[in-house]
Amino acid sequence: MDEYPWTLSPGRLKAFFDTIPTTGIPDKMTTGHLEKLGFKSKNDRRLVPILKDLRFISESAAPTEAWKAYRNRDNSRAIMANGMKEAYADLFKTYPDAHRKDNEALRNFFSSHSSGGDRVLQAIVQTFKALADLADFDAEAPDFVDEQTDDQDNKGHTTVRRKTASNTSGLMVNVNIQLTLPDSASAETYDAFFVALKKHVLS
Repeated sequence: MDEYPWTLSPGRLKAFFDTIPTTGIPDKMTTGHLEKLGFKSKNDRRLVPILKDLRFISESAAPTEAWKAYRNRDNSRAIMANGMKEAYADLFKTYPDAHRKDNEALRNFFSSHSSGGDRVLQAIVQTFKALADLADFDAEAPDFVDEQTDDQDNKGHTTVRRKTASNTSGLMVNVNIQLTLPDSASAETYDAFFVALKKHVLS
């Protein structure tokens, strides 16, 4: 089952995103950095996976180009809309106007796409609504390229992902793969690369 962003303190989302334009860009978004910003409760730790789902931070928790673009207040609401379309891709595929749906319609959708109980389902709905309040789905998003370079794995692979955001007509994603292997690499090494490709990019 798909899992969706949620927090038991959705009211804290606006407070956090308000800090992005006014504070420096961290090397990584950690619980320690959250605490420095005043987000010290256990519920606040849910912000990290939410930021990953929205593509504001990479899998290694480093701020992405989306984070940097959000710092421009003129673009922030469009950037949030783009992030939500990625985090809730199935929802927006079913309901292109998902941000206009009421709580009951949203809960019905999430209940059939999530393994969470009533409390989690309520949190998923409220998190979605809180994020939607920060987004403008009719605004034109700026173009930017978000490059994320994964660390080399123990087989010497280097993977580079490139994501290009487009405007509200739809999200365009370009993926470029760079493979660095020694001349002596075996067939098993190449096989391992394609397994990693399927896991991290195509899944």
